Amino acid sequence: MGIVRPLLLVGNEKLGMSIFQWSIPPIKTCPGRTPACERVCYATTGHFLFAGVQERLAWNYQQALRADFVDRMTDEVFRKGCIVVRRVRPVDRVLERPSDSTARRSGK
Repeated sequence: MGIVRPLLLVGNEKLGMSIFQWSIPPIKTCPGRTPACERVCYATTGHFLFAGVQERLAWNYQQALRADFVDRMTDEVFRKGCIVVRRVRPVDRVLERPSDSTARRSGK
């Protein structure tokens, strides 16, 4: 078995090392975005421009589209004992699938 890439990364100096993080690419994953917010989006500057960061965000987005994403993320959160996980707001819209909302309403 090869190396398994984790979904969650340990925080940074600003967040602290006890906070895990997960993000997806800005702009294309932001619901309700406007031309004005695209021009001033903080996630299109600074360290977000590094190739490694962009690759990670793209990889995270692809993982979020997989049918087993919720199970994998849940397993990782419990396995790592995460108390706090920071995510980017657009994740709500990307991960919302009809089957997910139906399962929540039915209590599954």
